[in-house]
Parts: sequence; structure tokens; C-alpha cells
Amino acid sequence: MSDRSGTVEPVKPLRADARRNRAKVLQVAYEVFAAEGLGVPIDEIARRAGVGAGTVYRHFPTKEALYRAIVVDRVEHLVATARELAATQAPARPSTPSST
Repeated sequence: MSDRSGTVEPVKPLRADARRNRAKVLQVAYEVFAAEGLGVPIDEIARRAGVGAGTVYRHFPTKEALYRAIVVDRVEHLVATARELAATQAPARPSTPSST
């Protein structure tokens, strides 16, 4: 964040409960948007996540911010999974044409 002078303030790490709430909101929003589309109100996402609407808006001030966070979260998850697989799986051998 920046203050009025334009200097950047350090971002405080989230408390454990705030991290859990944020993760729960992201998961529920991902599932709801996938099943029902982007028309679902933020208040409904909050209700299904078991948090207050203020909690959702504190982390994601707009529905667009929530949607963007979901996309970033899913990409980060895919990258982490790919790295894990690359580190633990032997490279695949190229297939050779068989004679028939």
C-alpha cells in the first residue's frame, strides 16, 4: 500500500485466522463461480464460506478483485503442482515408432 506521500508501506502478514478465511472465501468463490457463474452476489459467497460480507470485502474490495485472486490462486496451484511433479517424476522417454 502507499500513503498520500507516495511511499510504500510494508504489508503486514495476515493472522492465521485471516489466512484461513481468505483461503475459504477463495475456494468457495471458485466453486460457486464455476457452478453458477459470476452473477452470484458477494454476500452469498460470504454466507457459503461461513464468514461475514465485511470479511470478503476486506480481502477483496470488488467482485473483480475476488475473481482475479481466484485466477492467481489457481495458476499458483498449477505451477506448484507442476514443480512438484517435475521434481519427483522421471522424465518421460520419447516414444519410438513401432513397426507393424
